[in-house]
Amino acid sequence: MGAEVAALQEKLQRYEAACLEQKTTIQRLEAEKKETEAALKAYRAGPPVPAALPQVTAPLQPATRLAGDVADLEARKTELSAALSQIEDLLQLKIKDLTRRIARIYEEAGDSGAGRDFRRISNQLEASGNFGEFIRALLGE
Repeated sequence: MGAEVAALQEKLQRYEAACLEQKTTIQRLEAEKKETEAALKAYRAGPPVPAALPQVTAPLQPATRLAGDVADLEARKTELSAALSQIEDLLQLKIKDLTRRIARIYEEAGDSGAGRDFRRISNQLEASGNFGEFIRALLGE
């Protein structure tokens, strides 16, 4: 019976050691759990801002960047519109000049009817250009 008691005491000591080891592991895991929960809470709260360093510039918000992009595009649109207007004006001048030259060539060649037609076309182009300028002035462009 003494051998059985010794064997049982030895088993009991192993169980106590295993239980103590498990308690230590549980305490370590609970500490890790608390650290992880604190880290998660800090992550959800956002990055910490050091109190000693004031924030010089705020990061651009997406809406601010979009507003800047829209303003840049509007400025570019205005520039292109002005360039287009200048090109249209130059094109009208060239067309008027060419129709007058064609009319003069036909008159020199003896075809006064074609010359007269081209002069009329030139005058109509000039009148439509003047009308377009009048409409733009009315609209305030």
